[in-house]
Parts: sequence; structure tokens; C-alpha cells
Amino acid sequence: MDAPLGPNFFLVGAMKAGTTAVFESLGLHPHVYCSPIKEPNFFSDEFRFVEVSSNNPWPRNQFDVNAYVKGPMDRPVHGALVRDPATYYALFRLAKDYTAIGEASTSYLYSTSAARNIHAAVPHARIIMILRNPVDRAISQYHMESRIGLVNDTFGSLLEKDLRASDTTFRTSGMYVELGRYVKQIHRYYALFPERQIKIVLYDDLSSNFNGVTDEILRFLAVDPALRAHKTKKTNGAQVPRAASINQVLHRVGLKQMIGRSFPTTLLELGKRVYYRKADGTGVTAADRKRLRAVLADEVAALSELLDRDLSHWLKA
Repeated sequence: MDAPLGPNFFLVGAMKAGTTAVFESLGLHPHVYCSPIKEPNFFSDEFRFVEVSSNNPWPRNQFDVNAYVKGPMDRPVHGALVRDPATYYALFRLAKDYTAIGEASTSYLYSTSAARNIHAAVPHARIIMILRNPVDRAISQYHMESRIGLVNDTFGSLLEKDLRASDTTFRTSGMYVELGRYVKQIHRYYALFPERQIKIVLYDDLSSNFNGVTDEILRFLAVDPALRAHKTKKTNGAQVPRAASINQVLHRVGLKQMIGRSFPTTLLELGKRVYYRKADGTGVTAADRKRLRAVLADEVAALSELLDRDLSHWLKA
């Protein structure tokens, strides 16, 4: 029996570092197949075997993944918890005629098991990482969690809880700091994959030259970037709900997820304009940023050395 068709590249993170925009852009290439569920999280044992907790960035009311993969899979889904192998590989059943086949679960970068699991299943896989200033990344995560109703507090109070957490998992903390500790995350992949199979991109470069960097990634995936039909760049800034408390309740009871799956896209976009506003630093103070820079200073220095690139500007106001 032939082995199931599966991915040969993984965009592993980091969370809030432009992975969605890049993944969507790669999917516009005629030789690139992107999983219709961007983040299935299949290779992260932390997600496969641990029940969703109040701190985990996934709603309790998950859609029916098994039914989804049996259908046309023509409506993209951002994320899911796919545990069953048959269900996971069914995501790629339409990818037979594609050169590059991939998914983009950002849990794979910080997961302690994903690199090992991916290597065991796909040792020839190409691994892509996008690294963002960990201070900006953490604040962007906070704004995202405020928008989707996971948190309803100031960043400073959540950061304090994060730093006091007994362990660094979503079960006990927001992982605002831990997700930005890139060096140990990178080394997990370097320990298993040849360097030629790993491409590290900085969010700084992506922001200043989105098309050029995505073209580099396409070449890394062994496809001709000139064949990409369109080149797009996400320009929308972070948003937060106008009524945070109500937003949190709607998220917890699953009503927001139901609306997102049921309403037409045009109506959803219209509703978002009324429901959300630009974050503009909401809930974050200068003192919060200063503290986060101090906590992550050693990490930024170590990453600068690893990448042989000066990243000291990440720690400046």
C-alpha cells in the first residue's frame, strides 16, 4: 500500500510573526499546495494529548474536523486540533500534482516534541521559521488574544502572571515570554535536520520586502517564484474589541466561532468594522515594554550570535 500523501514543508512559526500572510502568499503559486487548515497542530504532542485549557489559544467549541476533510475543503480554516493520522493526511489528498506541499502550525516552533515527530515522519522536510522581535511578538499575541476573547486584562498583569508561572505551557501561563525564546527552539531543529533544509526569515525583512522574501522562500521550496499569480501583503494592524468583556463571554460560549463559520464573508467583514477598533497599544504601557526588553535581553543577544546578525535594535525604545 502506498504511503499517504503528506506535507514536505512546514512553516513552523513563530506565532504572530507573519506566518498567515506568508502561507497565503505561498498558496497562490500553482505548484504549492497549502493545507486548507493552516494550523492542524498534528505533530505537537502538547496539543495532541493535552485537553484544551482556559489558557490554551483554542476555542472549546471545535468544528467537526473529520467531516471537514471528507468534504470539498474549499473554505480555509485557520487552526484545529487534528489528532487522528487518517484525518491529518486527508488534508493533503488533493495535492497529488503539486511540488511543494505544506502546512503552517506555529505550535511546531515552541513545541518540545514537534521537531522530533516531523523528522520521524518526513526526514526530508523543509523547515521555515519567521522570527519577530520577541517584545513586539508578545504584545501582538496579547492584542490577538484580546480580540478573540481569551483575555480581558492589562498586558502588565498578564505578563506578571506569565513570569510567575510554575511551568511554561499554555496550561499555566500565556507564554508571552516563552514563545519568544527562539534559540532553544531553533536548536531542536538544527539537531535533527541539515541546515540546507532549514530557512530562517526575520520579520523585519518580511515587513520591508514582503515579495522579495516570499520569493526567496519559494526558491527554497524548489519552485519558480515567477509563476506565482499574485503577490499580496497583509496591511491590517492589530485590532481589539470595543467591548472586551462582552467579547470574552461570546468567545467562551462558542458564539463567535459559530458566527465565523456560518455567516458570509462579506457580512463578517462588515461586522468586524463595527465590532473592533485598532489596538494602538491598548492595555500596554511603556513600563511593560521596558520590563519585557529586560527579560528578553539575553535571548536577543544569543539569537544575534546564532544568526550572526546584530539585533540590538530590538531592545531599543
